[in-house]
Amino acid sequence: MPLFAATRPLPPASARRGGPAPLLPLLLAAVLFLTARGADAAPHEEAFLRLWTLHRQAAATSNHLAVAEVCREAARRTGADAGPLLGRYLPAARTIEAWHLLQAGRATESAAAYEAALAGGMPADPLRGAADAMARRWLSRLDREQVVAALAAHYREQVAFPPVLAVFEAWPAARRPPLRDRQGDAWIYQLQAFRRLKLDGAQRYILYSRSVGRETTALTAALALRPPATVVSFVRRGAGSPAVAEIRIGGTGGRTAVLQEGTRAGGLVFAAIDGAGRFALCSDDDFWLIALPPEGGRR
Repeated sequence: MPLFAATRPLPPASARRGGPAPLLPLLLAAVLFLTARGADAAPHEEAFLRLWTLHRQAAATSNHLAVAEVCREAARRTGADAGPLLGRYLPAARTIEAWHLLQAGRATESAAAYEAALAGGMPADPLRGAADAMARRWLSRLDREQVVAALAAHYREQVAFPPVLAVFEAWPAARRPPLRDRQGDAWIYQLQAFRRLKLDGAQRYILYSRSVGRETTALTAALALRPPATVVSFVRRGAGSPAVAEIRIGGTGGRTAVLQEGTRAGGLVFAAIDGAGRFALCSDDDFWLIALPPEGGRR
């Protein structure tokens, strides 16, 4: 079975009846049934690659709920070693699940999946660290929606937005929005006046996370983002741990950097490399990219 063709392309969402359930057994089998093709790699690496294939297909066909459910079920499964079937790739799979849930309009479920990818400290595994960073960015965007709702409530009561977010500290805990992003930084919040209209009280504002950036902190802007089409390839250097590889970003003539797992160049973090040297997993902080050896470099 070809490495990146574990399943046939998914049918469009409009062709399915009753949501993702009818597809679930087929898609789950594609991830869990590991053939002899994966014998050279650890089972969790093969399972992740199958999941990755479904993820890439779904990103193009909008079968978001079906793939999210496969991710969720795969995350529950254990392997022959009694550990998670997806091994160290489990946090990455949870972020993939969360993104598809968010694309399907399931914000609450998406937040729970992103929460499951958090490391809860300083992770030793670079892959876990990259998943944690990605989850915190998306959770900050979801948290911002709560602040936006609180600002709207304040506006309804006062016919103006507050001068500072500290006014919400006096709100009951059940209503109080998050006053910091998921990196622990205070939101950047500034009131703005209309250029031509002279009105009493502030009528608009800017609100964003310093770590995420002004352009894509808003959830509506982030939902329009798609996994990058950047071509990435790699050549492993040595067999030590942590792994070191020469990463080429942008195909022939692109930028090349020698990176150790957990380090960054050209906007990408080199997060992991599989045991058989078939792929390297990178992150641009919002999405994952898979790098292949030069003759097959692709996203």
